[in-house]
Amino acid sequence: INNLRQDFFGQNKVRSPQLKSKETKSFSTGVYQVLIADLTLSFEEIKIGFSKSTKRYINQAIKKFQMETEIISELDDRIIDDFCLFYDEVANIKNIQKSNKRMIRRLKKNIFLSKAFNDQNLLVWHLYIFDEVRVRLLYSCSLQESADNLKKMIPSVNKLLHSEDIKFAKNAGFKVFDFG
Repeated sequence: INNLRQDFFGQNKVRSPQLKSKETKSFSTGVYQVLIADLTLSFEEIKIGFSKSTKRYINQAIKKFQMETEIISELDDRIIDDFCLFYDEVANIKNIQKSNKRMIRRLKKNIFLSKAFNDQNLLVWHLYIFDEVRVRLLYSCSLQESADNLKKMIPSVNKLLHSEDIKFAKNAGFKVFDFG
């Protein structure tokens, strides 16, 4: 776990190989702002920090879209495959890097997944990596559909899932929730 903490939460960063021609950088240094939630507060105190629109989105996901969420803390190869398949389809559409299934399998004891769904669709997945103190969002993906009704649901569903993830992390005893 200490190596995991160093690799993901410390200053150790992996540099990309030397770039050739006009390839885009996959690593850069600089100062970044990271959104975190203090899990030492009560969940009600954390929710006070949510904007009015975020609270509205969360309520809409539950009441209007009848969304459900599931947290999966004991991963097996099947659930990892399900997540990676969904994520990689999104990555292809968005032209971003695919999931690292080997790493996910290797670190599965320090990972939990969450998903949001209703009767018709699985809409959002989140994958978190954790150590004894901190939970950090590593992957997030949402259904890429052109249908307007689904496009309108995604922001609400994503916010609901983050809210449930925070609640889970708090109840599991973590101190810091890092949105990545």
